[in-house]
Amino acid sequence: MPTQTRFAVAVSASCLAAMSVVAAADGDRLLITSVILQYAQAPQASTLLIRGSGFLSNEENATTRVYLGGATGELRQLEVIDITDRQIHARVDSVSTGTWRLIVSRAANVPVNGLAVDRDGRRDQFSLAIGAPGPQGRRGPAGVRGARGPSGSIGPAGPAGDVGPAGPAGSEGPVGPAGFTGPYGPQGPIGPKGPTGPGGVHNN
Repeated sequence: MPTQTRFAVAVSASCLAAMSVVAAADGDRLLITSVILQYAQAPQASTLLIRGSGFLSNEENATTRVYLGGATGELRQLEVIDITDRQIHARVDSVSTGTWRLIVSRAANVPVNGLAVDRDGRRDQFSLAIGAPGPQGRRGPAGVRGARGPSGSIGPAGPAGDVGPAGPAGSEGPVGPAGFTGPYGPQGPIGPKGPTGPGGVHNN
């Protein structure tokens, strides 16, 4: 089936930038209408967002493939990340400046003598011009402060501390009340005899 070439320009920036030129629809065949390069710095991979129509088929065993031309003219197949009938995300391992041929083909694997062979299907191609990365943009303003988070749970009790030094002696307390009278003690021994008293007066 003859192919029709259209042109798109994708200019990469430090993190993400793209530009595409959209072509007019051409019937109901497989058709690429725009290509957007989403540039990413390593280790992340850049991706191509391919838009159009007829990317999927109801035919059994039909497979859609994406190819990108290289510096020497060879075509390398790209990994398709996800696909619908109107758009394809494909991974690009490396991106170089220049104009490259992009091809989307849809073909069915049919058995021939017991082997699976691709039967010619529909395809379309696109010329993709990739520019050099531009300068890094200015840093944006700081965002608003987030809300305070909830309080955390209470942590475990810490170990007991060392015994502190003895405090100063307290002041003397008041005199306590008098105690009860104790029982009589045992009788003491008889004391020594006292001296003889003076003589008495004799009366007649």
